[in-house]
Parts: sequence; C-alpha cells; structure tokens
Amino acid sequence: MLLVEDSPTDVFVIKEVLSGCQIKFRVDVVKDGQEALRYLQESRNCPALVLLDLNIPKVDGFQVLHELRSGSKCHRTPVIVVSSSRADEDRSTVEQLGANAYFQKPADLESYTELGQIVERVLGPTGIDF
Repeated sequence: MLLVEDSPTDVFVIKEVLSGCQIKFRVDVVKDGQEALRYLQESRNCPALVLLDLNIPKVDGFQVLHELRSGSKCHRTPVIVVSSSRADEDRSTVEQLGANAYFQKPADLESYTELGQIVERVLGPTGIDF
C-alpha cells in the first residue's frame, strides 16, 4: 500500500488504524505528489491500494490521481482519497477522476476507525465506496 501524506501525525494515526484491519499489508509512505508519481513509475509492482491526501506539496493530490488514472501502469490500483476538505466540489472532482472512495479526515481520533472499514470495502468485491 502507498500512503501519500505530508503530516507525520496523520501518517501515524492512519498506520495505527490500518494495523487493526483484517487485511494486512506493508505501508510505504511518501510526503509529496512528486514522490508519489516517482514511486508509481519506478515500482516493479503496483501497490494494492493508494491512500492519497489532496493537499500535498509539489504536485497536489488531484494531479497525482489524474496522472495515475491516465496512462500509468498502475491505472487500475484502487485509490482512497483521505482529505480534510469538506468541499463537495473536491469530492465530485476526485470521483470523476476515478477515485474509489473519499474519506474526510475527522476531528477526533476515534472516528478514524471508519477509514479501516472503507479500506476493507474498497479491497473487497465491489471496490467503490462514495
């Protein structure tokens, strides 16, 4: 799994949530969109899942998602956008760009557990959760 997130606190919390999932995987972390695109281009194998923040340095999450879906060898990799944005336009845009799910970062740590459920649903039989 690839986690694209520039906040060390969010990385820690997300890794903790994922450790409680039924599905077990290694989590590789990159801190900006440029690193994410390089990772996806240079990796021998595509990640099982990408967790993508929208507000990241160098190349934003919208562009990373666009590049991933428009010709990358990993274009079929499921993507869950994990963002603090409350804007309906952002949610609509990432859905149009081909994200499999959108998780709004909650204000409290306890609500982050829902992310683990979304990951399990996206990697399950239907693969879409909006």
